[in-house]
Amino acid sequence: DSYALLNAVPTAEGAIKIAIENTDFTIWQSNILVIGYGRVGKILADRLKSLGANVTVSARKPKDFAALEALGFSSINTEKLPELYLGYDIIFNTVDALVLPDNTIKNLPCSLLMDLSSRGGFNLEYAKSLGLNALNAPALPGKVAPKTAGRILAKTVSELIRFYN
Repeated sequence: DSYALLNAVPTAEGAIKIAIENTDFTIWQSNILVIGYGRVGKILADRLKSLGANVTVSARKPKDFAALEALGFSSINTEKLPELYLGYDIIFNTVDALVLPDNTIKNLPCSLLMDLSSRGGFNLEYAKSLGLNALNAPALPGKVAPKTAGRILAKTVSELIRFYN
Protein backbone atom coordinates (compact mmCIF):
# COMPACT_ATOMS: atom_id res chain seq x y z
CA ASP A 1 0.00 0.00 0.00
CA SER A 2 2.81 2.43 0.81
CA TYR A 3 4.46 1.58 -2.51
CA ALA A 4 1.26 2.26 -4.45
CA LEU A 5 0.69 5.56 -2.63
CA LEU A 6 4.22 6.81 -3.24
CA ASN A 7 4.07 5.58 -6.84
CA ALA A 8 0.99 7.79 -7.31
CA VAL A 9 3.22 10.87 -7.14
CA PRO A 10 5.24 10.20 -10.32
CA THR A 11 2.03 8.93 -11.94
CA ALA A 12 0.30 12.24 -11.24
CA GLU A 13 3.28 14.32 -12.29
CA GLY A 14 3.67 12.27 -15.48
CA ALA A 15 -0.02 12.69 -16.30
CA ILE A 16 0.27 16.45 -15.87
CA LYS A 17 3.40 16.52 -18.05
CA ILE A 18 1.58 14.63 -20.80
CA ALA A 19 -1.46 16.91 -20.47
CA ILE A 20 0.69 20.01 -20.84
CA GLU A 21 2.40 18.54 -23.91
CA ASN A 22 -0.91 17.56 -25.54
CA THR A 23 -2.94 20.73 -25.09
CA ASP A 24 -2.55 24.31 -26.26
CA PHE A 25 -3.65 25.93 -22.99
CA THR A 26 -2.49 26.04 -19.41
CA ILE A 27 -3.57 23.79 -16.58
CA TRP A 28 -4.22 27.03 -14.68
CA GLN A 29 -7.91 27.95 -14.92
CA SER A 30 -8.72 24.80 -16.93
CA ASN A 31 -11.80 22.81 -16.02
CA ILE A 32 -10.59 19.32 -15.23
CA LEU A 33 -12.35 16.12 -14.24
CA VAL A 34 -10.46 13.44 -12.35
CA ILE A 35 -12.41 10.18 -12.44
CA GLY A 36 -11.74 8.19 -9.29
CA TYR A 37 -10.55 9.19 -5.84
CA GLY A 38 -8.14 6.37 -5.10
CA ARG A 39 -4.40 6.76 -4.58
CA VAL A 40 -3.68 8.30 -7.98
CA GLY A 41 -6.86 10.37 -8.09
CA LYS A 42 -6.10 11.97 -4.71
CA ILE A 43 -2.56 12.98 -5.61
CA LEU A 44 -3.50 14.06 -9.14
CA ALA A 45 -6.41 16.22 -7.97
CA ASP A 46 -4.19 17.87 -5.36
CA ARG A 47 -1.43 18.66 -7.87
CA LEU A 48 -3.87 20.01 -10.45
CA LYS A 49 -5.55 22.23 -7.86
CA SER A 50 -2.10 23.51 -6.82
CA LEU A 51 -1.52 24.55 -10.43
CA GLY A 52 -4.73 26.62 -10.35
CA ALA A 53 -7.08 24.25 -12.19
CA ASN A 54 -10.79 24.08 -11.46
CA VAL A 55 -10.88 20.44 -10.43
CA THR A 56 -13.92 18.20 -10.13
CA VAL A 57 -13.41 14.68 -8.82
CA SER A 58 -15.72 11.74 -9.27
CA ALA A 59 -16.07 9.32 -6.38
CA ARG A 60 -18.43 6.65 -5.06
CA LYS A 61 -17.96 6.47 -1.27
CA PRO A 62 -19.58 8.87 1.23
CA LYS A 63 -16.26 9.33 3.04
CA ASP A 64 -14.63 10.40 -0.23
CA PHE A 65 -17.37 12.96 -0.90
CA ALA A 66 -16.84 14.33 2.62
CA ALA A 67 -13.07 14.54 2.10
CA LEU A 68 -13.52 16.26 -1.27
CA GLU A 69 -15.87 18.82 0.24
CA ALA A 70 -13.51 19.46 3.15
CA LEU A 71 -10.62 19.99 0.72
CA GLY A 72 -12.60 22.37 -1.48
CA PHE A 73 -13.09 20.16 -4.53
CA SER A 74 -16.24 19.91 -6.60
CA SER A 75 -17.43 16.33 -6.82
CA ILE A 76 -19.78 14.10 -8.77
CA ASN A 77 -20.81 10.49 -8.38
CA THR A 78 -18.82 8.19 -10.67
CA GLU A 79 -21.88 6.06 -11.32
CA LYS A 80 -23.72 9.12 -12.70
CA LEU A 81 -21.03 10.02 -15.28
CA PRO A 82 -22.87 8.41 -18.23
CA GLU A 83 -25.93 10.57 -17.47
CA LEU A 84 -24.11 13.90 -17.19
CA TYR A 85 -22.82 16.43 -19.67
CA LEU A 86 -19.07 16.39 -19.06
CA GLY A 87 -18.00 19.81 -20.31
CA TYR A 88 -14.40 19.68 -19.12
CA ASP A 89 -11.21 20.76 -20.87
CA ILE A 90 -9.32 17.68 -19.70
CA ILE A 91 -10.58 14.39 -18.30
CA PHE A 92 -8.25 12.00 -16.47
CA ASN A 93 -9.51 8.50 -15.71
CA THR A 94 -7.91 6.55 -12.86
CA VAL A 95 -10.58 3.83 -12.48
CA ASP A 96 -9.92 0.26 -13.67
CA ALA A 97 -13.47 -0.25 -14.94
CA LEU A 98 -15.62 1.08 -17.78
CA VAL A 99 -16.77 4.47 -16.50
CA LEU A 100 -17.32 6.28 -19.79
CA PRO A 101 -19.41 4.20 -22.20
CA ASP A 102 -19.37 4.96 -25.93
CA ASN A 103 -22.61 6.98 -25.81
CA THR A 104 -20.97 9.31 -23.26
CA ILE A 105 -17.71 9.64 -25.18
CA LYS A 106 -19.43 10.72 -28.39
CA ASN A 107 -20.66 13.90 -26.66
CA LEU A 108 -17.41 14.94 -24.99
CA PRO A 109 -16.10 18.40 -25.89
CA CYS A 110 -12.81 17.91 -24.03
CA SER A 111 -9.43 18.74 -25.53
CA LEU A 112 -7.79 15.73 -23.88
CA LEU A 113 -9.12 12.43 -22.55
CA MET A 114 -6.41 10.47 -20.73
CA ASP A 115 -6.68 6.99 -19.27
CA LEU A 116 -4.21 6.29 -16.46
CA SER A 117 -5.77 2.95 -15.51
CA SER A 118 -4.30 -0.39 -16.44
CA ARG A 119 -7.54 -1.95 -17.72
CA GLY A 120 -9.13 1.10 -19.31
CA GLY A 121 -12.07 3.22 -18.30
CA PHE A 122 -13.31 3.93 -21.83
CA ASN A 123 -12.99 2.62 -25.38
CA LEU A 124 -9.78 4.31 -26.52
CA GLU A 125 -10.10 3.36 -30.17
CA TYR A 126 -13.69 4.57 -30.35
CA ALA A 127 -12.70 7.89 -28.75
CA LYS A 128 -9.92 8.32 -31.30
CA SER A 129 -12.29 7.44 -34.16
CA LEU A 130 -14.44 10.38 -33.08
CA GLY A 131 -11.46 12.69 -33.41
CA LEU A 132 -10.91 13.07 -29.67
CA ASN A 133 -7.40 13.58 -28.39
CA ALA A 134 -7.50 10.36 -26.36
CA LEU A 135 -4.43 8.79 -24.78
CA ASN A 136 -3.71 5.65 -22.80
CA ALA A 137 -0.96 6.34 -20.26
CA PRO A 138 -0.50 3.39 -17.89
CA ALA A 139 2.73 2.67 -15.98
CA LEU A 140 3.89 6.28 -15.96
CA PRO A 141 6.39 6.18 -13.05
CA GLY A 142 8.94 4.07 -14.92
CA LYS A 143 8.45 6.07 -18.11
CA VAL A 144 8.57 9.65 -16.83
CA ALA A 145 10.56 9.33 -13.60
CA PRO A 146 12.54 6.05 -13.65
CA LYS A 147 15.02 7.22 -11.02
CA THR A 148 12.28 8.17 -8.56
CA ALA A 149 10.31 5.02 -9.38
CA GLY A 150 13.42 2.95 -8.65
CA ARG A 151 13.98 4.73 -5.33
CA ILE A 152 10.37 4.12 -4.30
CA LEU A 153 10.65 0.44 -5.19
CA ALA A 154 13.98 0.05 -3.37
CA LYS A 155 12.63 1.78 -0.27
CA THR A 156 9.55 -0.44 -0.26
CA VAL A 157 11.57 -3.65 -0.69
CA SER A 158 13.95 -2.59 2.11
CA GLU A 159 11.01 -1.89 4.42
CA LEU A 160 9.43 -5.26 3.62
CA ILE A 161 12.70 -7.09 4.30
CA ARG A 162 13.08 -5.29 7.65
CA PHE A 163 9.44 -5.96 8.53
CA TYR A 164 9.61 -9.70 7.82
CA ASN A 165 13.03 -10.25 9.43
